[in-house]
Amino acid sequence: PATSYKVVFKANLLIEIGWKDENFLEGWKLWPSDMTFESDGKILTIGYNNTSPPQLPMVRAEAKKEIHPSINVARFPFVIIRFKFKDWNTDEINKVYFTITLYDDSGVLEETTFYRPSNVSNWQVAFVPIKYLQNVAEIGLVTRTGPETCLYVEVDYIAIVAVGHDLSF
Repeated sequence: PATSYKVVFKANLLIEIGWKDENFLEGWKLWPSDMTFESDGKILTIGYNNTSPPQLPMVRAEAKKEIHPSINVARFPFVIIRFKFKDWNTDEINKVYFTITLYDDSGVLEETTFYRPSNVSNWQVAFVPIKYLQNVAEIGLVTRTGPETCLYVEVDYIAIVAVGHDLSF
C-alpha cells in the first residue's frame, strides 16, 4: 500500500522598516496642484480626472515626498505597498496606470508601474525590489491619465523595507 505524507512549511517573514508612510498627512508635494490627494489618516486616495475641458493628451499626476535621511538600499532593498484601483473609466492600459517612483540623492529615477488588475477593486500588496539605486531620497506616487480618462487609486501604506524569513515546520 502507498503511504502519503503531508508536509507543511510555514514561513514567517521578518520585515524591518527603513521608512514608511501609513497616514499620508504631511510632506507630500503635488503636481499638478489640482490632482486628488486626500487622506483620512488611514487611507490615501490619489488620482486625476482628465475628462473635463481642457482635456490634456496625458496627465502624469505625481505626489512626491522627500526622505531624510535617505534610505540605504543595500540595507533596505524593497518597497512594499498595499493599494487598490478604486475608480477608472477605461480598460485601455496605455491610457491609465499607477506608478511608484523612487529617486536617489542625485535625482536618478527608478519606477515600477501597475496596470489595472484583473482583480478589480480588491486590495493587493506589491513587493518590489529596488534594482538600480544606491539610496532612496524621494518617493513618488503617480497616476497617469490619457484624454477623456480618469483614475483613482487608494493606498493603505507604503514602506521601504528589508525582509528576512524564519522557516519552521
